[in-house]
Amino acid sequence: MVTRKNTATKDKSRVAARKMNDEIIAIYCPCDDILRAMNHQGAIQQQMSDKEMLPISIRLLLFYLKRKDQKSFPIFP
Repeated sequence: MVTRKNTATKDKSRVAARKMNDEIIAIYCPCDDILRAMNHQGAIQQQMSDKEMLPISIRLLLFYLKRKDQKSFPIFP
C-alpha cells in the first residue's frame, strides 16, 4: 500500500532531479559554446565528451561549495 508520506517523498525527489537536470543543461550550453569557439578536440578514446563532463563537474563543485560554507558563498544555487 502506498502511503502519503511515500508519495510525497517520491514527488520531492522527482522535483529535485528535474531541478538538477535543468541546472546542468543551463551550464552545458555556455560550456558547449566556449569549447566550440576554442575549437576543442577531445581524445579519441573518450566515452564521454569534455562538453558533457564539464557541466557536471561545475555543478558538483557548486554543490560542494554550498554545503561546505553557505555563509561564504550565499549566491550559489
